[in-house]
Amino acid sequence: MKKLVFVIHHLYGGGAERITAALANELCKNDNYEVHVVKFLHSESCEYFLDDKVFCHSINIKSSNRIKAIIYRCKKLRKTIDAIDPYCIISLDSIRIISTIIAAMVGRKRSLVLSERNDPRSHPSSKILRFLRLFAYSICNGVVFQTNEAKLFF
Repeated sequence: MKKLVFVIHHLYGGGAERITAALANELCKNDNYEVHVVKFLHSESCEYFLDDKVFCHSINIKSSNRIKAIIYRCKKLRKTIDAIDPYCIISLDSIRIISTIIAAMVGRKRSLVLSERNDPRSHPSSKILRFLRLFAYSICNGVVFQTNEAKLFF
């Protein structure tokens, strides 16, 4: 059985969250996959439904120091992913979360599939985040684009 891990900031609100929940719920119906969702924020209310077959992991960070929170998040994510030992890691989230995944996976051989869900010409606006996005896309195993225009951009 192949293990799949979706990594996302949280499971409420936007489209990436809804699609992550929908994909996890659909894939868990296939007996060939064990599906895990790792999220950084947990909310008791307003979260998208996950099937009981989906394993859900929360990495709650409570630190006023942003640098310490990032380091802790990377360490905890690395430990969680190592424990799961997945075939593939998938993220439909922002470049900030994708950067955390990449930092946590340094030295690890894992398949990584990412998704561009924004207009790449305008998002992210930060040059550093644009650079990180290009780096992430160059080292991952695949990128899924919502539109042909976004695909052509890269």
